Amino acid sequence: MNGFLTLVSVTLLSLCAFAASQAQSNSVCETLLTSYESICSSEDGAALPSVISHGLQGKRGAPGQKGEPGEPGRTGSSAEIDYEQVRQIIRRMDEENTDLGTIMHPATSCKEIKHLDDTSQNGLYFLQDLEGNVFRTYCDMITAGGGWSLVASVHENNLKGRCTAGDRWSSEQGFSTTRLHGDGFWENRATHGSASSASSDDYKNSGYFAMNATDIMVWQVPDDTPMTEFESSAFLKYHTRNGFMSTYGGNLASLFSRHYNLKAKQYRKYLDNGPAIPIAWDRGSNEELLRLYPTKVKNEVDAGYVQFRVINHESGAFALCPGVKMKSAKANAEHPCIGSTSFAGHLIYCGDFASRDHQDGWNLNSLLIDSVVMIFYR
Repeated sequence: MNGFLTLVSVTLLSLCAFAASQAQSNSVCETLLTSYESICSSEDGAALPSVISHGLQGKRGAPGQKGEPGEPGRTGSSAEIDYEQVRQIIRRMDEENTDLGTIMHPATSCKEIKHLDDTSQNGLYFLQDLEGNVFRTYCDMITAGGGWSLVASVHENNLKGRCTAGDRWSSEQGFSTTRLHGDGFWENRATHGSASSASSDDYKNSGYFAMNATDIMVWQVPDDTPMTEFESSAFLKYHTRNGFMSTYGGNLASLFSRHYNLKAKQYRKYLDNGPAIPIAWDRGSNEELLRLYPTKVKNEVDAGYVQFRVINHESGAFALCPGVKMKSAKANAEHPCIGSTSFAGHLIYCGDFASRDHQDGWNLNSLLIDSVVMIFYR
């Protein structure tokens, strides 16, 4: 910078000192110093002529009044819903999905689909139960004339767990002498899982408690079998054919909740067991089933039936005995039957598959342990 700028800086500092000595506001000094910095920062003191001709920049004044609002912008395109266009889309979807069992045309049952189209194949279809609930489930269109709706599967995720997480068909709350009812999954309106995963987890749809059926079918399918292989992989298949469900309200939820409650310490062994319904075999036989049982269990049961609500020696209740019924004066139901209550006599009897793995000559073949029990309605 030139010598004149040095002179200016000295002058500004002197003015600042003078303002302070006259008890002026510090803002005067701040203004002078700000102007000094502005002059010094400009190239070759280019701001100096402005200071000389116009004087120093004063303190910023108060904000002015708010100006008038500007002109409104252009109107955008309309955001209204074109309901007629929506109706056309729905109508087109409706026309393109005329088959019964689709999302646009759910059937009342797999039997209805089979009745209207005898060429229907096994697979997933949309159904609507008596309460208006729409759900997707697996239909078997082959076995015994077809038209069977999958409503539930009982899967044992951890046989050593004994009424722990995953034991929905018995109790997830643990073995208890005070919670005699268990979780009530056989009777209640809870749902769980999906049909396509029915071999890998428990499954229950609203059709279980809100459909009218006359008979049931039971499959035993190895764990984790893909849905497309359910039918071909089932090593045991059988169904009832006497229309017994009509007597008990048309579904298993009604049978258990209105006729054969599942509560421990409430009923007598032998005398208070539920009905034993004869079955017709579609794959397997009485002999093949019994070959999967140890001698001790064979001595307890008769094959060729499905029995409901069986009481053991300790007054525990078991929901279902698949493929068998208990013999007269026999009550070790915890081995052949499934779906215990929270209290079943001993901890090892508690669980979805109860005590199928019990040692000392009572354990069932691993094929029965490592498979899922699927339940169908028709």
